[in-house]
Amino acid sequence: MSVGDIVRVVRTGWRRIAAFALVGALIGVAFWAATPRRYLSAASLVPQARRGQAGLSGIAAQFGISLPQGGDGGLSPAVYASLLRSRELLGALVDQPIVGPGGQPARIADLYDVPGRTPTVRRDNTIKRLQKLVSSTADAKTGVVDLVVLAPQPWVAQQVNLRLIDLLNRFNLVSRQSQAAAERRFTERRLSEVRADLRTAENRLQQFLQGNREFRGSPELTFTQERLGRDVSLQQQLFTVLAQAYEQAKIEEVRDTPVITVLQRPEVPVTPEKRGSVVKTLGGFTVGALVGLVVAIAGDLRRRTAAPAVP
Repeated sequence: MSVGDIVRVVRTGWRRIAAFALVGALIGVAFWAATPRRYLSAASLVPQARRGQAGLSGIAAQFGISLPQGGDGGLSPAVYASLLRSRELLGALVDQPIVGPGGQPARIADLYDVPGRTPTVRRDNTIKRLQKLVSSTADAKTGVVDLVVLAPQPWVAQQVNLRLIDLLNRFNLVSRQSQAAAERRFTERRLSEVRADLRTAENRLQQFLQGNREFRGSPELTFTQERLGRDVSLQQQLFTVLAQAYEQAKIEEVRDTPVITVLQRPEVPVTPEKRGSVVKTLGGFTVGALVGLVVAIAGDLRRRTAAPAVP
């Protein structure tokens, strides 16, 4: 069909096209009305870096010993963003009720009105619902993690956000303590080995000095004394590094201070999020108009095809 044919179809079938556009707009309004009202609560946080041991690690690296480095144990901000939407944290959130404004505990599944034939299925459905309504992003440059929670009620959005931050802090704290305990056990074993090596090196130097009181006049004996002295000095440095690392690991193992710094605390949202009423209505109107145009063109083509040929 040419452009003129389409214009002619629009002129003759505008009522049908308008009817389809009106129906489309009504469907868009229905979709808007069926969209649940949700409230958004946002928070920003940054994980605290572990207390570094730059001096100890620099010395230990010279001897091939790996000690805890400064930073956060290798966990990037993106890892924390993923943890906030993981099944482990969301499962712990679902399993614990939250306290409402009246002081009454309420379960997450009830607050989000999640269906389920059995408690296990309902718990799984609730976790899946939260994975859609909880979003988290991380800035690799600043290390800031942004957490956004959508909920059907304002106080629910805030409480879920706070609970997720608390769960992330506990997970981070437990993982750090577990890592520090493993480092403490390793350092303790290595410290015992180095202590024995240091004692052996000292005994060798002591025996040499007792048997060679006048070694300064002999180049060979002087070289042997210097070599034995270097062995003792090396073992002393290793022992000092490991002893300090052992004490630091014991401190980290029992440290229970918060490891998450909240830059922006979640607040109770005042107004609900926009549901896109204008966009959905105009979208339905446009789609309906296009459908009406297609139907009008198809009807015109059918009539022209079925019309008898003029002799």
